[in-house]
Amino acid sequence: MAFASKELNVNGLNFHVVDVVDESKPGPHPVVLLLHGFPDSSEVWRYQIPALRDAGYRVIAPDLRGFGQSSKPLKQTDYKLALLGRDVLGILVQLGIGEFHLVGHDWGAVLAWGLAAHMSKPSSEKALAGMPPAPGSAVQPLRVKPEIKSLAVLSVGHPNAYKQPDIEQREKSWYILFFQFNEAIYDLQDNDYKLLRDWSGNHTEATQWIAHFESDKPARLLAMLNWYRANLNPDHSIVDDEPLPQIMIPTKGVWSSGDLHQTESPMKRSGQYVEEGKWTYEPIDGAGHWMQLDKPDHINKLLLDWLQQRAAK
Repeated sequence: MAFASKELNVNGLNFHVVDVVDESKPGPHPVVLLLHGFPDSSEVWRYQIPALRDAGYRVIAPDLRGFGQSSKPLKQTDYKLALLGRDVLGILVQLGIGEFHLVGHDWGAVLAWGLAAHMSKPSSEKALAGMPPAPGSAVQPLRVKPEIKSLAVLSVGHPNAYKQPDIEQREKSWYILFFQFNEAIYDLQDNDYKLLRDWSGNHTEATQWIAHFESDKPARLLAMLNWYRANLNPDHSIVDDEPLPQIMIPTKGVWSSGDLHQTESPMKRSGQYVEEGKWTYEPIDGAGHWMQLDKPDHINKLLLDWLQQRAAK
């Protein structure tokens, strides 16, 4: 499903960014930023993008570095979470976006948690100051600066909620350690990617992932694995970093009962990292980890209800 998109150069990399809005609808058009996870691209939001657009929103959905049609740097250190956050800020700056609502899934949720924490308090000014010189200085003359109005996170809870995982979550997270090994990339590719298919619960989306990996083998799969290797290596993990600042904006967490990789507990505990009175949690049944693909109508309604509630306050 093709959507209107732009090719942007941010932090020396090229980014494919879906940018859609229905100009026939009266403005203003509130902005919703959608961040995908592993092993996806902006395509994972293909059912949400038209629903949000038709409801009057401007929808921004980038292929994050290492994914989809965006650049895939070679070094493992090029995938540290701080750099990934700067990519997102740089994209927003180039598009001239001020206020926006943030939605993240999987690794996109991890990224969204971090952005919301650092941009809630003290302000986006400090977050922008940490960017490389070119995009960092570009934001200074802008009359509008990125500001998160609300956060919705799907599947993955706040990073600090994983500091003491129970045995069930440890079992479900087995692949994080496996991805650290050099041989993992070959094991994932063997036998027509059987291990990858099994890992996904034989999700129908696996066919799309595999076609993407095969088109530039093994570079594309390696780029995605580097997200894990740069941030979740047992000797240096974002889970062990200093606690993030408290999130000060309205935040909604969503977990699905059929998730093969995430238990409910971390998402439920995530509310303790959000300012009192601004946390909402909603579990859903009948969907797996890729809930936006498994139950698109349900997720569309959930997101639209959430966004409309924010507009009413």
